This record gives sequence, C-alpha cells and structure tokens, in this order.
Amino acid sequence: MKEKEDQINIKIPYELKAHYYNICRSRHINPSALIRKWIAQFVESGDATVTFQTFSNSTRVELAKYRRKK
Repeated sequence: MKEKEDQINIKIPYELKAHYYNICRSRHINPSALIRKWIAQFVESGDATVTFQTFSNSTRVELAKYRRKK
C-alpha cells in the first residue's frame, strides 16, 4: 500500500526562499527533498527538546534583515 502524502505550508520571506532555491539549484539539490530529510531527522531523533541551534550569528543577522524589510 502506498503511503499517503501531505503538504506543509510555511511562510518565509521571499528573499530567503529565493536564496534557498538558488543555493539548491547551484548544488543540484532537490529543495523539497532536503526539507523532508531535515524533518525526518528531527522526528527520528526522538528528542522533543531538540532545537535548531545550528544557526550561526550571521544567519540570525540575515534573518533579522529579511524581517526588517517589511
């Protein structure tokens, strides 16, 4: 039996999405597959307290820039 599929819709700044897709395209990565992998790794970790502490300070600054543009 084929596993049922569903979708998740998230809101992110347009510039962030465009940048993400450009990076994926340049590295020949399927952007949706990469996000599915991140979600699977998070779920399979079995630790509900896991957070994404992998954001560097520069990433936090970039995210803040995207938010300020609105």
